[in-house]
Amino acid sequence: MERIELLKQNLVIEPDLHSFTGFVLESVNRLGGSGFAAAAALLKLIERLRVAGVADGHLMPVSLMLEGQDLLVRWDAQEQLKIVTLREMPGQEDIYQLRVHLLNSTAATDPDLLLQRNAEMMRHFDETRARAERELDELQRTLQARQQELVEFSHQVETDALTGIFNRRAFDIKVRQAFLHTMRQRSTPLSLMFFDLDHFKQINDEFGHQFGDAYLNKMASTLREIIREDVDFAFRFGGDEFAVVLFADYRLACEKARQVLG
Repeated sequence: MERIELLKQNLVIEPDLHSFTGFVLESVNRLGGSGFAAAAALLKLIERLRVAGVADGHLMPVSLMLEGQDLLVRWDAQEQLKIVTLREMPGQEDIYQLRVHLLNSTAATDPDLLLQRNAEMMRHFDETRARAERELDELQRTLQARQQELVEFSHQVETDALTGIFNRRAFDIKVRQAFLHTMRQRSTPLSLMFFDLDHFKQINDEFGHQFGDAYLNKMASTLREIIREDVDFAFRFGGDEFAVVLFADYRLACEKARQVLG
C-alpha cells in the first residue's frame, strides 16, 4: 500500500502543536473526510504527543501521512495514530495541491514565533546539558567510591590482620612483580630474605598468645624500619615466618639482615 507524506513539521513549542493540528484538520476537510471524527482523534493525538514530550523545547518531528484511504500521524519513528478513514481515495492532483498548500503554509514563519521557538530550544538545551552534567558528576562520584572500595578490599585481602604487613597471598604476587621488574630493568638488583623466629611455640606456651602476638608485631615493626616505603616489601609469610623483598644488592641485604638480627 502506497504511503505518502503530506506534511512534516518539527514541533518545538506550544504554537507549533496548535498549527500542526490545524493543518491536520484542514487536510481532512480538503480530502473530504469527517471533521467530527477527526476532531475526536486529534484530542487523543494531542494527549499522546504531550506524553511523548512534544512542545517542551526539543525538536519533535511529526508527519501527516496518507496510507491508502487512511489519514494518520506518525512520530518517534514507530508511534502513529489514525486520524480518519476517507470515504474514497483522493486523486493524485488533489494530493499534490494539498502538499503544495501545506508546504507554503508552513514556510510562512512568524518572526515572533521563530524567536520564541529558538528561546525554548535554548532552554531545553541548557536543561539537558545541566542534567547531563549532574548525571556525569554522580557517575564520577560513584566510580570513585567503587575504586576506593576496591583499593580497600585489595588491601584487606593482601594484609596480615595481626601485624598489618603483607601476607602470604601478597607475597606470591609481589615477588613475581619484583622479579619481572628486575628482568626488564637489568641493572636493578633484587634480594629476598627469610626470617624465622626461634622457639616461638615455646614463647606462646610459657607466656601466652597475647605475648606471642606482641612478639610478632615487634618483628613486623623491625622489618618496616629496614625497608623503604612503597619500594621494598615486608611479609608475614605464615606463623612465625617472615620475608622481605629488597631492591638492593647482596652487600646491602646482608647489612639489613644484621640490623634485624641485632
